[in-house]
Amino acid sequence: MRPCLLIFLISIWGSNAQAFYTHENDQLSQEIRGVLYGSSGFVDSKLASEISARLMYNVDLSNWHMEYHQVWQERFATTNQYQTQADRFNVSFSNESFYLKVGRQAINLATTFYFSPNDFFAPFSVQTFNRDFKQGVDALQTELQLGELSQLSLLFVNNQQQNLPTSSIVRFESAFENLSWMILAGEVNDQPQVRRQIIGGSIQTDIFDSIGIRAEGHIDKHANQRNVEWVFGLEHRWLNELNLNLEWFNHGAKSITNNLPYSGSQYLAVGLSYPFTPLLNGSFSVIQNMDDYSRLHTAYLNYSLSNESTVSLYALQPTGQSIITEFSYVSPVVGLELFLYF
Repeated sequence: MRPCLLIFLISIWGSNAQAFYTHENDQLSQEIRGVLYGSSGFVDSKLASEISARLMYNVDLSNWHMEYHQVWQERFATTNQYQTQADRFNVSFSNESFYLKVGRQAINLATTFYFSPNDFFAPFSVQTFNRDFKQGVDALQTELQLGELSQLSLLFVNNQQQNLPTSSIVRFESAFENLSWMILAGEVNDQPQVRRQIIGGSIQTDIFDSIGIRAEGHIDKHANQRNVEWVFGLEHRWLNELNLNLEWFNHGAKSITNNLPYSGSQYLAVGLSYPFTPLLNGSFSVIQNMDDYSRLHTAYLNYSLSNESTVSLYALQPTGQSIITEFSYVSPVVGLELFLYF
C-alpha cells in the first residue's frame, strides 16, 4: 500500500465499533463485520506495503453457529502479490455438556506467549506484532464437559493440502483453586514422511498474588529420535501496570520444523508492556539465541484513534548481522500499520 493511501485511511475512521449489518429475531441472529488493514514500511531499507480486508459473517440459530471469514490481501514490494481465501468457514453445535466444530477454524493450543511448542497448527512466530487473527486450518474439534472445571477434547486436523496424513490430538483440561493444567497426546503430521507421536501438557498458576507462572511442553517421538520441547515463563504486573514477561525455551530438536522455526537449543525472551495513556500502549521485547547469542529487538506502539480504529508503529532489529548466526538472516523492519473495524 502506498504511503499516501495509508495517510488517507487514517483520516476516515468512524466512531462506533458496531457491525455494519445485524439481524435478530426470536431464534435467528446474523451479523456481518469487517476489518481493513494497511501497512507500509521499510524491510531491510526497501519500501514494502500491504493492504488487506477481512469480511466476517456469523449466524446463530438455537444451539448452532456458523462462522465465515473471507480475506483479500495484496502486497506491494518489488513485485505485487494478490491472494484471497476463506480463512474461516465452519459450523458448530454446543449445549451445556457438549461442543462440536467442523470446518476451517483457528486452533490455539498455546499457554505461553513468545514460544509455544504445544501450538502445532499455524502458530504465531516471534516476529508477529499483531495477533488479532490466527490462521485457520481444516479441522474437527469436539469437547465434552466433565464438570464445572474439567473437559475432554478431541481434535483432528486435515493436512491434505500439503499431502500429509491427518493429525489427531486428545486433550484433558482441569483446574482447582488457582492452578490450571492440561495434558495432551496424539500424532502430529506436519512434515512429509514424518509421523510424530506427541505427549505433553501445560500449567498456569500464580504465587504471592503477583507472579504468574506459565509452562508448556511435550516429548516428540518419531523414527528413532526423541526430542523434548518445553517453555517456562514468569510474569509480573506492578501497580503502575508495567508488565514484565520472561520465557526460557528448550528446543530439543535443534532444527527448524513447521511449528518451531528455530535452529538453536536454548532461547531467552524478555518482554515489557506498559499503557502510557488510556489510548497509547507499548510493548518491547528482546529474544536471544543462547547458543550463538544473536538477538531480535522488537518495539510496538499502539494508539487507539477511536472505538473502531487503531494505528501502530512497529520495529524489529536483529543483532549480529556481520556474522553467521540464526538471526543474522532476519531483515530489519520499521513501519506503520492501521486497523479500521466496521
